[in-house]
Amino acid sequence: MPFKNNYGYWTDNNLLLNDFITRFNAAEISSETFERLWNAIDKNV
Repeated sequence: MPFKNNYGYWTDNNLLLNDFITRFNAAEISSETFERLWNAIDKNV
């Protein structure tokens, strides 16, 4: 979620990883999936 001078939600709060997972129903993904999706964003901009 970082954007320019905004470091994003993760670094701007006091949540622990378990808090984040519970409150936002987050799921773990592989590094390969992350990289594929991250790179897809750049192509759509």
